[in-house]
Amino acid sequence: MIKRLLLLVIFALLFTSQVFALYLQADKTVTLPKDVVITDNLLAIGESVVINGTVTGDLLAFGDRVVINGVVNGSIITLAEQVEINGVAKLDLYAAGKNLLVSKDARVGKDAFLGGETLRVAGTIYRTLKVAGKSVRFLATAKIKGDVDYVADTIVPPAAGAVLGQLSSHEFPKFEELKAQLAKVQRQAVAVREVISILAITLVALLVILFVPNQVRLVNTQMVSHFWLSLLWGFLSLIIIPFVAILLMLTVIGLPLALLLLFAFGFGLYISVVFASVVIGRLILDKLLQREFSLFWAFVLGFIIIKLVIFVPLVGWLARLVLFLWAFGALVETRFKAYHEARTAGIL
Repeated sequence: MIKRLLLLVIFALLFTSQVFALYLQADKTVTLPKDVVITDNLLAIGESVVINGTVTGDLLAFGDRVVINGVVNGSIITLAEQVEINGVAKLDLYAAGKNLLVSKDARVGKDAFLGGETLRVAGTIYRTLKVAGKSVRFLATAKIKGDVDYVADTIVPPAAGAVLGQLSSHEFPKFEELKAQLAKVQRQAVAVREVISILAITLVALLVILFVPNQVRLVNTQMVSHFWLSLLWGFLSLIIIPFVAILLMLTVIGLPLALLLLFAFGFGLYISVVFASVVIGRLILDKLLQREFSLFWAFVLGFIIIKLVIFVPLVGWLARLVLFLWAFGALVETRFKAYHEARTAGIL
């Protein structure tokens, strides 16, 4: 887990750092000779990467084995099976590897972040050190002038006086605890998404009822008086409309019409729950109270009932499907009637 976290940090730094000109060296073996100076950032990728020269910017080194003996005026970011730091990073050091050594000759001008399986620290770090690994060992020459935070199964601590700041130990997070925390976050995300979804469809229902109440009543009447016909229309529309849209897309001139058709199709799918809720709510209110209620309160009651029904095991998915086909079919069928009435009235 620590390796993954460090890897994420490395790539975050890689993509957020200011790279004006990046020198790239990629080969089976990448070597920067001692007398060579890279006057900018350097990205080195290979099975074996050995840096003996000077890099005036940041150094990013990835491979099976990475050895850094030179001077880096910026930060060092490295990930490899075997990592050996013998040189100088004038800014920060981010290193992760199965076996990682920060030797007695190594110097880190600011902070160091180390992660891996076996880690040995013998050099000088001029600010804080954060280290995590299965086995961590501080050698006698190690000097850290800031705080040290470590997570390790086994550790050989720094010698007395080697750490000028605080030495703090942390435990590896337990898998079950992480699993429980993740499950909690997922439940919270689902709850937030459900609340947002309910508020959104309620707002849409309110707008539809306020601006086109007669259309809502028209669909309502169609659903109640022609149940089976509405189901059939819903089933056929679910197949035919996308097929027609695909055919239109095959032609250049039909593409805009296809996009409009798909938009109308998607919107119809989304608001079908509004019409289903209004019908359910009105049927119950008319039966129980035998009086006319506003369409919005009918929607609220019907929506609550539908939400409860779809959570019933085994039959919930079937109820959702039937309600959807019923409402969507009536909505599609009444569009023809609404178009005819508009033409008759001279609106279209």
